[in-house]
Amino acid sequence: MANIRILAVLLVGGWCSAQQPNVEKIIEALKASESKLKNLYIEGSCNRERRVGEAWVDDGDVQFLAWFDGKPGGRMRFDVPKDRAPWTNGAAPFSTDVYEIGWDGSQTRLLRRDVGQWWTSRPSQLQWPTQFTGWDCTLYGAFGWGRRGKPGVSFSEYVRSYSEIVKKLTARNPQSRAGLTISEKKTNGKVKALAIGFITNPTGSRTEEWQLDPSKGYVPLEQSITYKGGVERSKMTVDELTQPALGVWIPKKITKLRRDSKTGSLTHRTTVMLKYIVANDDLFDYGVFTVEFPPGTHVRKGG
Repeated sequence: MANIRILAVLLVGGWCSAQQPNVEKIIEALKASESKLKNLYIEGSCNRERRVGEAWVDDGDVQFLAWFDGKPGGRMRFDVPKDRAPWTNGAAPFSTDVYEIGWDGSQTRLLRRDVGQWWTSRPSQLQWPTQFTGWDCTLYGAFGWGRRGKPGVSFSEYVRSYSEIVKKLTARNPQSRAGLTISEKKTNGKVKALAIGFITNPTGSRTEEWQLDPSKGYVPLEQSITYKGGVERSKMTVDELTQPALGVWIPKKITKLRRDSKTGSLTHRTTVMLKYIVANDDLFDYGVFTVEFPPGTHVRKGG
């Protein structure tokens, strides 16, 4: 990772294009925003589609309830009454799973209610279920990044927040700070976003860019990955935001597009929509992260 370059755009009050970039201020601003979340409960759905010719075709959907303790790498739980996904083989075009999965700080437990009360227990941190792609790109969704760090960044350490990843990137290549450039994302002459872009491998063949909104706690508005030659591999866009608690901005609707890495043709579209959001609830039940097992549950230990 010795050749990582950081490109940052500073768009907050007191910073302008005439000033030198200050990475420490970016990190502290992100940390301040991340610290505002104390707990979170959401209900929503995730619809998946794949591209066939000129048409979008149903590729499954997920309904979910989720709880978070508001800390990077912290406790979380997903209850999924419906996870409908295409069969790779079999008589039906789709299969449906029903499950509960939670990380209580010491153990991950999975309860599969669709296969006769079967569950696994792992001592490792719960990583993001792939069914919820898109939410993981959000400010608080980043709290669930797994031990390999942010996808595309090969850190051996845990990386579980936007502030952490910016800090680690600059720490591994201090000289990159001198190469920071400043520009602005504007709409109708008004600054709308802070853009942070970086190369995620030594050859420079893969780049990632975030666009953050400084007026709303630095929530990511977009996250894109581009390969050498300018082919955009994936792009997450926040279509709608809400503020359920002071200083806490949560995406209500997210769209994520994936493209073929060689041709650039659209291949998949995922839409995450939240219908119910509660943040920083004084009555939040922190015992919810332990998935309970009904009598008669078959036990299978996981590694």
